[in-house]
Formats: sequence, C-alpha cells, structure tokens
Amino acid sequence: MSILIECIKKRIENLTKFMKDKNINFIIINNPENIFYYTNFNPILYSNPPFVIIKDNGECIILLHSIREFHAKGTKDLYGKMLFYGFWGETEVIGRTFQEAILKILGMKKIKLGIEMESFNLKTFFELKEKLNIENIFDITEFIKYQRMIKDIYEIACIKKAAELSDLGVQTVINFLEKGYSEMEACTEAHYKMRKKWQEKYFDYEISGFGSKENGQIDSLNVWCMSNERIIYGCDCPINYKVKSGDLVLPMAWARIGGYAAETERTIFIEELTEEKNKLYETVLEVREKVFSMIKPNIIIENLYIEAIKIFREKGFNKFLPGRIGHGIGLSTHGFPSITLGNKEVLKENMILTIEPGIMMKEYGIRHSDTILITKEGFEFLTKLERGKIKINKE
Repeated sequence: MSILIECIKKRIENLTKFMKDKNINFIIINNPENIFYYTNFNPILYSNPPFVIIKDNGECIILLHSIREFHAKGTKDLYGKMLFYGFWGETEVIGRTFQEAILKILGMKKIKLGIEMESFNLKTFFELKEKLNIENIFDITEFIKYQRMIKDIYEIACIKKAAELSDLGVQTVINFLEKGYSEMEACTEAHYKMRKKWQEKYFDYEISGFGSKENGQIDSLNVWCMSNERIIYGCDCPINYKVKSGDLVLPMAWARIGGYAAETERTIFIEELTEEKNKLYETVLEVREKVFSMIKPNIIIENLYIEAIKIFREKGFNKFLPGRIGHGIGLSTHGFPSITLGNKEVLKENMILTIEPGIMMKEYGIRHSDTILITKEGFEFLTKLERGKIKINKE
C-alpha cells in the first residue's frame, strides 16, 4: 500500500469517528479540494459536478459524470468506489442526473446528513432535501478545515517539493530583471524554468490545480511580478515594464505539486533606496524577525499579529496596517488559519503556513513571504531564498 493511500485511509477514519460522534449516517462532499483530499482524484473541470459520499461504516463512494470515467480509472492511488451518472459512451451509470444517482446511493430511509454548508450548492441542497427523508442536517465545514490544517507526511513531502519550485520561480524573475528583461519577459522565463524543473525532477506528480464549473486549471505553476504602485494589487498579470533605478519590485510565485501549494514572495530594490523606502524595508525585516522568534507549538495565532502590528505602529505605519500577516497553505493557496486579530487558535505541529508581514501603500509596498512548517520545537523554513534586503543592479 502506498504512503498516500495510507494517509487517505487515515483521513477517512478520522472523518468516520466524527460521523459516529455526531450520529451522522452520510456525508456528501462537493468542494473540489476536499474531494481530492479524501480520494486523490481531481477532475480539473467541474462543469459536471463530482461528489464524494462517505458512509458511517467508512465506505467512500466517488460519484462522477460518465465523461470522467477513464480519467478517474487512470489516476494513480485513487481511493474509493467509483459510480457514474449522466450519458457518455458505454459507461454504465446509476442515474441520468447526479440528483437521481445520489438518491439511489442514500436511499429513502430516514437519515442524518452532513454537508459542507460553506460550499454546497443551494439549488442542489433544496432538490435533495425535497426528495430525501432527512431527519437532521449537519455542517461539516469546520471539521474538515481543522482536519486539513494539520498536514500528514505525504502532504508535507509534496509542499516541500512545491517550495523548491516557487523559490526557483522568484529567483529566476530576479535574475532576468537584473539582465534588463521586462516584468512580462522575466516571468515567462521563470515559468519555463519551473516547468523544466517539474519535468526533470517531479514528473510523477501532477501540477494541476482545482478549477470551477467554467474553467479548468491544468497548470498551477504561477509566477508574476509587480513594480512600485502596482505592488498593492497583490495578484495581477505582469506587464511589459522594464524596471528602473529606485524601483521597488515584488516577484511572487505559487507552485503546486501533487495538489499541494507553496508560496514565495520577495521584494527587491533596483540599485538604490530612498530614506522612506529604506525605513519601511528595515521595519518589515524587524517585524519578520520578531514573528519568527515567537513561532512554536501552542503559541496563540493572534499574538503573532499583535506583536507585528505593535512594531509597525511604533515605526509610524499606523495608517497602512495589514489585515493579516500570513495564512494556511496546502490544497488551498489561501487557507485556514489566517494569522490575524481575533484568531485564538494555537500553532500545532505539522501546520504549514505562510509568514508575510508587510506594508502596502498607494505608491509602493514591501513584503517577503515564506512558507514554513511548524515542528515539535519550533518551525522549519520550506522556502529558502535570501530573507534580507535584496538589491539588484541592472546590467
């Protein structure tokens, strides 16, 4: 049995214990990341919705449109029994619609049902509620969030690989900006480098992300770059701009290996810093040093934010405070938990987070982001790039 299958079985065992505690007969999962979490299947495009149905005896059923049959059967380490609905070729189906198929699987006896209220389609919910004999409905959203928050050995291994690629993306952008390439050109070179590294070293893993009803996501090696006033955008396409002396530039990368993402961000300056920019840069580095000095299991998450904001205020940046200074990452690029005021959760071993305290102004901003793993005694950097001031001189 593969390590991944062992991990998935353990995830479902934990979910089944929760079902027994709450006296839940069936759980229906339709969130794309959670479908993947419990089965290792990512259909990439969700125009014909997939579902995972977990029974209280631990049985896992993957319900897919018949068009996905061969993709699912071709997935290595797929976990669960496959059933199909719809019409496509010769695939044997249990219903013409997914509603009909779900009714057949759940039956007409009185049931207690768990669903993800945060993501479950309201129209689908009312259609099923009208036809099923549901005694009680339970929201399982929070349980799955907390379960996914603590990573298992397979997830950690994938995110470490992803961190290597996200580092490569950001470093390549920096290298090509120094050669005089535009934002757009540098990001193109970085994307190529990331794909080549994947092809050469991690070819056994998909780099697909999680799509939507209208859009698929085959390639989740993402790299982009923003200069000066565009830094505040956060996410935007690179443009055909060649950096100049005095600019602040923020290259950023997400990479995904086997479904799991890591993030790297580094703010660089071109040749020189003004006094004001230098003050902000040094403040951001001081805040990061303070936050990293605190990170270990059992620290209350909001305390990281409180200490970061305290320094920003002391240095005169009260008007530009960030809403958070990091977040969970893994199957979601922006996941639970958020490092912000009011989060009373504590850090736990095997959480994976980004740490990214920064300041964004209208004219420019500064932020580094690292992906880290909480360990038994502290933490481990998964992203490895230079963490201080980063200067480049154009050729």
